[in-house]
Amino acid sequence: MKLFFSHSSPYARMVRVLIRELGLEVDEIETITKDNPEELIKANPLGKIPVLQIGEQAIFDSQVILRYLDDTYGEGQYQPRDLAEATWLATVQGIVDEALTMTLEKKRPEPLRYSFWVQRYQIAIPRSLTWLEQTPGVLEDSVNQMRINLAVALDYLDFRHPELHWREGAPLMHQWHQSFRRRPSFLATKPY
Repeated sequence: MKLFFSHSSPYARMVRVLIRELGLEVDEIETITKDNPEELIKANPLGKIPVLQIGEQAIFDSQVILRYLDDTYGEGQYQPRDLAEATWLATVQGIVDEALTMTLEKKRPEPLRYSFWVQRYQIAIPRSLTWLEQTPGVLEDSVNQMRINLAVALDYLDFRHPELHWREGAPLMHQWHQSFRRRPSFLATKPY
């Protein structure tokens, strides 16, 4: 297996963390999507990462890859067990989506930026983190896909949006994150 990824992509990092949690050996190929490398385009016509290549078959979209890895190697132990956990996972995924969209919006030239969306996300992200922090069962020590994605999301906020000061509205989450992010799978996949 080989994985097309970028060190700065939170979606690719989710996959890379799970690969390490499962103890899998995967050839990781750092990819610059804006260059439209032929091998990436052949694997994923959208030109997006992450892409997991298994022989001639390519699996793309982080959630699809995560599901495949868990079903195949993790016996489903990382997936949501019920609708509550599925909702938590969807909330975390929304936080990552908004943070990435905000990153892209901020990279646009100033006259082309749509400040409405940046401001909307700057409010929605901390509000969502506070909601998650106040939801019983979210901040447990057990490892599942929601907690992996949450830790990745928080690291991504530190990496791209430190101005949000997310810890101020979520002190319990900060405590949980400090512990969870010490896992070897997170230390080995830090964004840059």
